[in-house]
Formats: sequence, structure tokens, C-alpha cells
Amino acid sequence: MSGSVDDTLPYLTLVTIREIRADSPSHFGPSIGKGAFVIAFAGREHWRRGQLATRRLLTFLVLAAATAVSINTHSHHAFSSEFDADRPFELRGTITRVEWINPHSWVHVDVVLEDGSIQPWMMEGGTPNTLLRGGLTRKILLPGTEVIVRGYQSKDADCEPLCRGSGRDITFSDGRRIFMGSSGTGAPKDGADPVERD
Repeated sequence: MSGSVDDTLPYLTLVTIREIRADSPSHFGPSIGKGAFVIAFAGREHWRRGQLATRRLLTFLVLAAATAVSINTHSHHAFSSEFDADRPFELRGTITRVEWINPHSWVHVDVVLEDGSIQPWMMEGGTPNTLLRGGLTRKILLPGTEVIVRGYQSKDADCEPLCRGSGRDITFSDGRRIFMGSSGTGAPKDGADPVERD
């Protein structure tokens, strides 16, 4: 920068002036000399533009936060909106994978039917945090693990493209039974939820 302060400077800037003349638009007066440090005010118009940019940024952040809350709120549902309390199930199968995602985790289990064919199931569980606090960890829910899952089938009973259900508890071959659902979602009080037992 040599000799003038342009309108793109921030509100208050420390600049090194090589030479400022009396006729320069910076209005600093006569030449100050090379290497002098001067505080330059960018002016009222630049301040207004900065204020507008700040408002736009704040508006964007508020809208982004509201959208994030809205998406999370809509994806967490009541039990009765998706599952049928009158269709309980108990399935024996093998874990194929586990999805540790919010707001619900999903345990995928292959169930062998009487005719020998395999029926894939997706069992909805609580949040990953709920499962971890209950004792269901990545070390326990490994693909290939034999389990028995009790729960309630989805209202879409056709199992197209695969069967889905709300898992209430999961039992391992050593006899351990661990709650895998979500508390307070309107699921039937069947004794699986430890909160119900208190």
C-alpha cells in the first residue's frame, strides 16, 4: 500500500505508510514519511457493509441451526408411528452388520426360515449411546454372532424389501439378555426396558 487508504480496509487497520501526500484521499495531511505506522479508519460506508455481512452471517447460522434441529426432530419418531404393538416377534439369527447411527441404531440379522431360506431383518435399537450404556458394544455386536431378538414388527408386514422391527432386547448364546430399545417412545411396557422395572 503506498500513499492511500482504499475502501476495502477493515474498520480499523494499522498500516505502514510509504508516503502520504497532502492531496491523497486518506486525509492524513502532509507527508508523514516512509515507514510510519498510522491507524486508518475505513469510513462509514465500509462499516455499514461489515454490519450487513455480520447480519447475513448470523441469519445463516440461525437458519442452519434451526434446520439441524428440525431434521433431528423429524427423524426421531414415536413407536406407534412405525411399529405394531400387536405383532410381537422372537427371532433367532446371525448378526450380519450393525449401523451405529443417530437417532436409532440398526442391528441387521439373517434369520433361517423353516424351508432353509434366509430372511434378512433390520432391528431398530436405541441411540448408539443408549446401547453402549446398556452394555451393547462393538465388541459384543459382531457379525456372525448368534442372537435371539425380541421385539415388534413394523406396520409394513410384507417384509419388502426386508423385514423391519423394533428390537426390545437381545439375548446371546451365553444367556445374557440386554435391552436394546429406546425408553419413552411409546413402546409397549413388556418388562424389557430397565426403566420400567424401577
